[in-house]
Amino acid sequence: MTDQANIGPHPSFVHTRKQFFTQQEIEILSSHPKLRSAKEDSTRLQVVNLMDNMRQHIRLPTRTLATGVMYYHTFRLTRADLEYSPYDAASASLFVACKIEDTLKRSKEIIAAAKNYRLSAAEQIPWDSGNFDAGAKNAIGMERLVLETIGFDFRSRVPQEMIVKLCKYWCLPKDTVYRTAFDASLDLYRTYAPLKMTSGIMALACIELALKIHNVTLPSLDTTDEDGVTKQTGHRYATPIVKFADRGRVMETVHDLLDLYEHAQAPFTTRLGAKYSKDDFVRIKLEFKQIMETENLARYASSDELESDEIKQNGSTDNMDMDTPQSKTRSTTTSPKEVNGISKEESLREQTSMKEGTLRYMVDIERAKHEKEVVYDYFHDKTEEYEVEEEVPKPKRRRQ
Repeated sequence: MTDQANIGPHPSFVHTRKQFFTQQEIEILSSHPKLRSAKEDSTRLQVVNLMDNMRQHIRLPTRTLATGVMYYHTFRLTRADLEYSPYDAASASLFVACKIEDTLKRSKEIIAAAKNYRLSAAEQIPWDSGNFDAGAKNAIGMERLVLETIGFDFRSRVPQEMIVKLCKYWCLPKDTVYRTAFDASLDLYRTYAPLKMTSGIMALACIELALKIHNVTLPSLDTTDEDGVTKQTGHRYATPIVKFADRGRVMETVHDLLDLYEHAQAPFTTRLGAKYSKDDFVRIKLEFKQIMETENLARYASSDELESDEIKQNGSTDNMDMDTPQSKTRSTTTSPKEVNGISKEESLREQTSMKEGTLRYMVDIERAKHEKEVVYDYFHDKTEEYEVEEEVPKPKRRRQ
């Protein structure tokens, strides 16, 4: 029997969604030729601003916008090799977010909102007319790609709810600090911070920026119980909700916001950029830099070194593939920018073309790892090479 007869079925690929990206991973993905253009930042701001205008026109909740923008950023980074319009991707992402957040809207309504939000009520075109059929078909066609990009994992991060709770907890002014922090949380989705941080980190960053803008300090960290005894909370934020918040990541998020407001189009595409001048943000940025120097904090809190196991189990489509006789053509020499013979950009980016095997999506990473361990022995070829030294007897000479 030949070796081909012993080859069993392909064990398939298991894809688990990558919930968080580090700054280095975002820079690696942004190195794609289509994303390195000078207009990419402006395009990102315009697209998110368009999604915000669409949300206001069809009256979608803020949570739906936050989910849709996160899906758009993920799709834009990991699917840059495909040919598509960023505006079609934005419509498809918002369409998927409407389904996930139970704010159902037809695809035609979303496409119509992109055109009607800038028109008067008399000039607006009804969404059920035939003018939006082509755009609706494009949105429905890209819906599958968006769902595959997020790995059918519908978890999202929304800092607005945390901002409301923290402002009530600290009794912060509603008309100044709260509104500024809420506007900053919406501007935060014009950056890549939602892909890197949790909801608590983003909420703290927005509140801290709002406190600095209005020159307001938090209440005393001392609390008094019912018996009148003063107790020290022992934490700078004085609440168990954010007890384990990383100060470095909060500062990183604040600087992401300040870098956004220094952008040339910030006054036209951001909420706080239209209310305050660039000089105010430059002054605030210098104050935060002094704070970071005092507390010995780096610009990016995430580590520059990425472990290969972290990359393999958190996002690449081949993170759970097994070794088979058909898949042993991978190079054995790797460079510093390669992991297991694959470049970091390829391992982070979606692999849309697979010649063999089935792609399955799984939410629980631990379950995927357990499945890999169970079937590993069935597909791993256990071979061992070793050298043995043997004495070879010298041949006897024949007598002539």
